Amino acid sequence: MESAYLSIVTELIQNPKNESILNRISGEIVLGFGKELFLAILNSFNESEEKYEELMQIMEQIMDLKPYVAGYFMGRLYSAASYKMLHDVCDAIELWIYEYKNTNELKEAVMKLADEGACRNIWLDWVNKNNII
Repeated sequence: MESAYLSIVTELIQNPKNESILNRISGEIVLGFGKELFLAILNSFNESEEKYEELMQIMEQIMDLKPYVAGYFMGRLYSAASYKMLHDVCDAIELWIYEYKNTNELKEAVMKLADEGACRNIWLDWVNKNNII
């Protein structure tokens, strides 16, 4: 894990509702370092398929505080889980996104993911089919 993100990742996992850490994470995403931060978080878990569910649970905890961060990382998690063919995780993320689709911050996160090319077609399709924007 990148040492620059070690303290952020550790704090996020220990206390997902720490607003100062969530603000810092949000800033990193806006600056274009979201993918690197996501990978550092994902790689901090033990190597197992359960890590995807564990990370999803952390993102669910922070949705009410920082929908932008939760939505962005859920999108990144969707890409990673899709690659591993973890259909249960992908289905859960799709339902989660649909539930929160009217949240402005989630809309911004989905567009950020599309702009970065992370499953671009999937996110643009979601935007169009579900009236996310």
